[in-house]
Amino acid sequence: MLGLLVHIAFYRILSISSFKPLMLCHKSTCIGLTPIQYSSGGVVKLGSIGKHSKNSILRRQLVCGAMAAVQATIKREAKTKKDVWLKGLVECRGKKCAAVALANKTVRTAYAMLIQGTEYKAELLAA
Repeated sequence: MLGLLVHIAFYRILSISSFKPLMLCHKSTCIGLTPIQYSSGGVVKLGSIGKHSKNSILRRQLVCGAMAAVQATIKREAKTKKDVWLKGLVECRGKKCAAVALANKTVRTAYAMLIQGTEYKAELLAA
């Protein structure tokens, strides 16, 4: 299921008109999947995710797909390191926050795969 999310994100990133290969760090930001940062006097505070972006449909699709992946991961035993990370995140922060974090991670993973020309390989847990 997570592999499917990466492929969906991969092709949706290609469809963004403002796609620039040098924007690795800012791709999740322009979609609106990263928290808004408020900084003053060296103190950094993170707010909610930015909801005023021109890619709101893409963000909604990614979060919806990530929510489905969170639901599936909770119901089964963890097989990969990402499943373990996701289950821990759900326990600490809740399902919706974990879904947004997974969507953010999916976009970054898909972008890295696009730039490096590699395929997605899940890190399996040691037996």
